[in-house]
Amino acid sequence: MTNYLYLHGFASSPASQKALYLSQGFESEFNITLQIPNLCPGDFRDFTISNATDIVGSFLENSQQSWILIGSSLGGLIAAYVAQEYKQVQRLILLAPAFDFVAIWSTFLGEEVLRKWKQEGYYPVYHHGYQKEVMLGYQFIVDAREKMSSPFERVLPTLIIHGLADETIPIKVSQRYAEKRSWVKLIELNSDHELSNVLPQIWQLIKSEISYLN
Repeated sequence: MTNYLYLHGFASSPASQKALYLSQGFESEFNITLQIPNLCPGDFRDFTISNATDIVGSFLENSQQSWILIGSSLGGLIAAYVAQEYKQVQRLILLAPAFDFVAIWSTFLGEEVLRKWKQEGYYPVYHHGYQKEVMLGYQFIVDAREKMSSPFERVLPTLIIHGLADETIPIKVSQRYAEKRSWVKLIELNSDHELSNVLPQIWQLIKSEISYLN
């Protein structure tokens, strides 16, 4: 039996548009429950990639079954980290995965903002799940930089779907990732980071990827 996990993006939630859309697809076409953990239960100011990775790992550590992880944006990056550690993960499907996001975000924020964030300890971000601005601890950046030193070496069937007009995580990030790994297939779509206008196409690609497993 194969199990499926969907990992939502940064400052998002299990109730995101993509999460609900894909969950309905799995339920209606395969009668499968797409498990969607909350990667940041409680206070967002304590959120880190390592903590989110541990949450996902709790689903897998005692499981003898196979798992496919579907991750969006930062959830895609987290899925890739989890797959390095847990051999139960047999396939990855990544939607605009946030590889290189620390460098991208650091450039976007600038040295002065990062310095102030480190000094004050917290930085305000808009949380789409809470639909309001919340504070995020500087430990998020410290942890992310440490995680970025970990290589992605496991040979694992991986489908990446990325929008050509993505301004948050430019498509060149996925292109560089895929060109170095023969086991990665990259599909480029006419969309932005949210991919909201191509959800039916994404679902068809996911169905093609997993249909033979069910």
